[in-house]
Amino acid sequence: MDYSLLWLDWKKRDDLPPWTGRIVGDPVSLQGKAAMRELREGFRELGAADTAGGPCLRLEETSGDGENFCLRREGESLILSGPGRGLLYGVFALLRQLALGEEILPGTSAPARPIRMLDPWDNADGSIERGYAGASFFFSEGKPVCNARTRDYARLLASVGLNGCCVNNVNVKGEALELLTGKYDRELREIGKTLGEYGVSLWICV
Repeated sequence: MDYSLLWLDWKKRDDLPPWTGRIVGDPVSLQGKAAMRELREGFRELGAADTAGGPCLRLEETSGDGENFCLRREGESLILSGPGRGLLYGVFALLRQLALGEEILPGTSAPARPIRMLDPWDNADGSIERGYAGASFFFSEGKPVCNARTRDYARLLASVGLNGCCVNNVNVKGEALELLTGKYDRELREIGKTLGEYGVSLWICV
């Protein structure tokens, strides 16, 4: 068991719809590309059989920076459309429904609130105030860090529709006082870029 996957550990199913056999589309945004990547990997893990023709799932990226998505049927095929972040939320919703064996119904979806974020209270020394499940993975030895776990975290946030994360404790102290001075500009930009691929914005407590 790879616990870094948590609820994104898709299991094979033998009742997948025929449109899971072919994926069509060419998203251009970072989030749209992440959506296509998640869709291909998710279908593979669910056991979808590749087909050269027949029904398909088409990703259509629309313009704008919204977070809405729309599912509609076109014959035996399924169309998922929306801006980049909307496509990403739509893909995760679709994979979740397939994994649970739920009926896929056409319709639209959009978040009710514009800001949906986590604030985990990580300290720069790697500890977490009121944290009971290990050390921070945003900080190590007093410095911000970006690695594979950062991307895992971004995927998990996006999969449940969260679009922001504050990486440091609301009680700012110690080396965290340097986060706004430019000393860790490179590290923070790297974290922000990784989170941003999944539509998650980087926040800093001051």
